[in-house]
Amino acid sequence: ALLADRQPRSLTLLAEAGLGKSRLLRELITGLSTGHAADAAPCRVLTVRSQPDGPLRPWGLLRSLLALQFGVADTDSAEAARQKVEAGLSPCFAERGAQQAQLIGQLAGLDFADSPHLRGLGPRLLRDQAFAAFCAYLQSLAAGGAAPPLLVVEDLHWADEGSLDLLQHLQAHAAELPLALVMTGRPALLLRRLGLDLEQAPHQAEGV
Repeated sequence: ALLADRQPRSLTLLAEAGLGKSRLLRELITGLSTGHAADAAPCRVLTVRSQPDGPLRPWGLLRSLLALQFGVADTDSAEAARQKVEAGLSPCFAERGAQQAQLIGQLAGLDFADSPHLRGLGPRLLRDQAFAAFCAYLQSLAAGGAAPPLLVVEDLHWADEGSLDLLQHLQAHAAELPLALVMTGRPALLLRRLGLDLEQAPHQAEGV
């Protein structure tokens, strides 16, 4: 049902540790990856997990996702990491591929600050343009009639604030994105974002 009729779907599961969130995710990912779920075609599954030190790593979920997608290893030099991300992202855009890739990479902390494409961008403008570029990247993954990608985020309670902002942005633009978003975390996440509108916030508990 998450990917039925190519409609955007978002589901957040909040529960304490040990109640089976990971098992449910494994079953879901296996079914969607093989096409066995609801007779659907296989879809691209992007999985990322927050770590206990996540709040100290700005944009950590975005950086982890880029590393997984484009083979960036912890042992890679900063230059090698930049090259891999730019080479992987640039072809996904119809125009200004290098600029779009560098916007996303810069937000993830890969330091494209010397690029002429980013010159003069303040932090807020950089963030807004990088968010738009990331949405365009997700749209490219479902181009050509492919099933919408599934983005799975585990241990959301450990995510940094910037990563939570990005996930909230994806939900706010769900109608424009061919994307299914499944996130799991512990109820403690609610204490960090209590002031947000729960109808839009990435931590809305739709199931436990």
